[in-house]
Amino acid sequence: MRILLLMRGVPGSGKSTFIKEQGLEPYTLSADVLRLLYASPMLDKAGRWCISQHFDKQMWPFLLQTLEERMKRGCFTVVDATNIRGRDMTAYKKLANEYKYRIYVVDFTDITIEEAKKRNMLREEYKQVPENVIERMYAQLADNKVPSSITVIKPGELSQIWYKPRDLSAYKKVIHIGDIHGCYKSLKEYLEEINPQNYYIFLGDYIDRGSENAEVLQLLLQLAALDNVTLLEGNHEANLRDYGLPDGIASKEFRMQTAPELAQAGLSRKAVYNFYRKLSQCFCYTYQGKKVLVSHGGLARMPENLSLVATAELIYGTGVYEDALDVDMSFAKHAAANEYQVHGHRNYEGVPAEVNEHCFNLDGAVEMGGQLRALELSEDGFAVVTVGNALEYLDKKKGANGSKANAKIENVQQLLANFAGNPLIKEKSFGVISSFNFARDAFYNKAWDDVTCKARGLYINKRTEKIVARSYDKFFNLDERPETKLNALRHNLQFPVQAYVKVNGFLGIVGYDNAKKKLLVTSKGDMYGLYAKIFKNTLAAELKERMQLLEDFVKTNNCSVIFECIEPEMDPHIIEYRKPQVVLLEIIENELSFVHRPYAELIALGEQLQVEIKEQACTLTSWDELQAWLKTIMQEDYLYNGQHIEGFVIEDSRHFMTKLKLAYYSEWKRLRRVAEATLRHGAVKAKWQLNDELSREFYQWLQEEIYPLRKGDGTYAFATDIISLRKRFEERNSCI
Repeated sequence: MRILLLMRGVPGSGKSTFIKEQGLEPYTLSADVLRLLYASPMLDKAGRWCISQHFDKQMWPFLLQTLEERMKRGCFTVVDATNIRGRDMTAYKKLANEYKYRIYVVDFTDITIEEAKKRNMLREEYKQVPENVIERMYAQLADNKVPSSITVIKPGELSQIWYKPRDLSAYKKVIHIGDIHGCYKSLKEYLEEINPQNYYIFLGDYIDRGSENAEVLQLLLQLAALDNVTLLEGNHEANLRDYGLPDGIASKEFRMQTAPELAQAGLSRKAVYNFYRKLSQCFCYTYQGKKVLVSHGGLARMPENLSLVATAELIYGTGVYEDALDVDMSFAKHAAANEYQVHGHRNYEGVPAEVNEHCFNLDGAVEMGGQLRALELSEDGFAVVTVGNALEYLDKKKGANGSKANAKIENVQQLLANFAGNPLIKEKSFGVISSFNFARDAFYNKAWDDVTCKARGLYINKRTEKIVARSYDKFFNLDERPETKLNALRHNLQFPVQAYVKVNGFLGIVGYDNAKKKLLVTSKGDMYGLYAKIFKNTLAAELKERMQLLEDFVKTNNCSVIFECIEPEMDPHIIEYRKPQVVLLEIIENELSFVHRPYAELIALGEQLQVEIKEQACTLTSWDELQAWLKTIMQEDYLYNGQHIEGFVIEDSRHFMTKLKLAYYSEWKRLRRVAEATLRHGAVKAKWQLNDELSREFYQWLQEEIYPLRKGDGTYAFATDIISLRKRFEERNSCI
């Protein structure tokens, strides 16, 4: 927990011995230990071994830097140093204020100078200090007091700082409320008023994702002042901290959605920050013989000393996000008969609120269309309550990024009106026909709504206001958007779900231009651009005389036919293919709403055209089946039928779609950026991209063996696309 314990006393006063006896060595930063990292014991002028003080200018900043890293995680920390001068504690106070720490000084200054000198002589020679140093420190003690804001305790009073469970047995009920995520209506449906006979514990994650963040925060600001309410800190509350700090950088989701709501409601940054400062790290209590640990993330066992648990573990939970069920099973295994835990934050497995006889998970994904979970403890035992849901939040989130969102679009005329003058829409004109695509700002700012999602390879005859060719509406990666996160999918997918292999090329679109009475063969954005030409040539080479069949089909059916175009020589991507080809992906109606023909019709058209069609990998009939499949395909060494692929597109029975990129593809896409920067500049600035052994080895190889071959004009005498580089790299490794 956020506790900083400062030892204070002259050398030999017993500080280090006390730390060892109390079992606090794993939590301690020792000035002398750090000095020994900089230099081994050395001889002084009298020929005695001593700890060098020559590197103190490097040691103290290093100690403070290490301390700050621990404070970021909320680690309980002991600083073993003399801490004699009051000004020595200034830096500690500044860090403690920033990271919500309480500071205690353990005072060893009441031993006599004679006793201190005696103990000093009993230490190992290299740890002994000259007597004049001890005398000087004793003289300094008279003029240096511990600042009044720091609590001073004696060694025998250490137990005063430890967290102690609170007895709530006098209350009628203890009520725990799970993750709210800006879903005020669901909260109010359950919590009409605060009953003074009950005690209320909120588990954190009060904001983000939902559309009623300001309302939730306004209510909690009122409740925070009540004696029978405890508000815990969740991981999303870090956004409130960063929002309130001058140099804080909250998440993009918070900046784009939550922050404007708070500002519009008149919630000042100062008020928000003060609210964050009041949040508790965890809450442990007893109630009529039961002992209950409440945290945001959940622990794997009931700690003997809760103060020694890092705040980060209390907030994020033991292990990683996907470990929630295993953690709860571990807690139950270690728990005494009367021990329980309640947490929220993560529910990867989609477990019910009562996970087992000792653990309760109150993450009900209310913001994803699930339910708000509450747990009531009374003399009759535990009772789970679930209320409300927030399916409407997805609609309300649209338009939070400044686009013309939530405009009711019923026909092409209204769509064109929303496109007109919209900075997030890019239009290219080809006579009476225009193509519409979302702009770069829409992509980087995630400004997705009914307008920007529609503008993706959309061709409209503006004179007739008819769609002449179109692609998919924009759809998103797994976990990229609230609606594609696992919790949302768990509650909203309609089974059965189909999984299709995702081909790694670019989209080609085939429609029909009635004005010119001819086939329209294009890429997403430009009928006459390079990619349109590549697609036309590749399609014509594969279909030959069957191009007429394709033209008749799109003309007769008023539809668009979508292909993935692969051209390994002119347009290499990440996955290696041996020859140019097209893969038939979809038959889409030329209508405003995205509607595609059944897979059986796609197969029939593919047989007529004699082209490859997208491969249906599997049908998943339940959430458990989908989850098991996800665990399999997300393994780093996963191969589909013995081959690396980009990933999969999954589609439920309501035609909701999301896509999954596999580990191999994602890794080499990242390494492509590394290669591009290294081959251009000889190095990369973003060292976080080199966070594993393969990345570092590949980067070193690029620097040492490829970049030196760069010609004077900045080019290379060989192909430098990522597929070619990967093959050279792998061939080189196979020869070592």
